[in-house]
Amino acid sequence: WTNLFGRLTRPNRKPTQGLSRHTLGFLAQPLSSDLVGERELGDGRTVQYLEGWAAIEQANRIFGFDGWGAELVGEVHYHPVRHVDVSREEQLVTGMYRATVRVRVKGCMPKTDVGCGFVRAETPEEHETAMKGAVTDATKRALRYFGDQFGNGLYSSRPRTTSVEAPS
Repeated sequence: WTNLFGRLTRPNRKPTQGLSRHTLGFLAQPLSSDLVGERELGDGRTVQYLEGWAAIEQANRIFGFDGWGAELVGEVHYHPVRHVDVSREEQLVTGMYRATVRVRVKGCMPKTDVGCGFVRAETPEEHETAMKGAVTDATKRALRYFGDQFGNGLYSSRPRTTSVEAPS
């Protein structure tokens, strides 16, 4: 028995391998601008984001189809919300769904995050779209812990800089 980080481990037990160099190489690359979408917020600001299909495609490309997975943690919760644009006297949001998703990648600790989706009209289709949107948002947010290939850099309000490794 060996004391490792305050826990006893068996002597002949093989440690977790972590991500391969090949996978780490993919994760170190900058995100392709072709995968980045933009949308305008109500206050006129423009934000960049990675769409759900693109995040899943990236995970399949980088980790392999059988190298990762996402699972819903608990239930998707609905919260009535009343958000009104007072200048136009228009109701923008009537509710919000919240979901927690855990992403597992072979060789890594699981990553968990919360996402939300907004109901903009009281129809079954809007509720379905918002519920699915909450799960997709949570999945994207959990994947971003793996770095820029999953849009983590898009959350920064600071200008991005690229570091170049000096030749050896």
